[in-house]
Amino acid sequence: MERVGFVGLGIMGTPMARNAIKAGFAVTVTNRTLDRAKPLESAGATVVRTPREVSERSDLVVTMVTSSPDVESVTFGPDGIAAGAHPGCWRST
Repeated sequence: MERVGFVGLGIMGTPMARNAIKAGFAVTVTNRTLDRAKPLESAGATVVRTPREVSERSDLVVTMVTSSPDVESVTFGPDGIAAGAHPGCWRST
């Protein structure tokens, strides 16, 4: 089973993560406001604090954030996706 991560749980990220859970994927999620992740946790997702932790636990990372500076931050920041990426990890923006 592939592990799928989601960074950004707004109007698009939450339904996408929920569908991945329903499809049987192991899903890890994070959001700037962690309270937004709680409904996904009760649906079966693992909630972590940083995008780095999402990529460490995922084979594919989907970002759903609002602006280019936010994409840059969650991808290349100190605790960003790139910091936790491992061989074979794909990032989608």
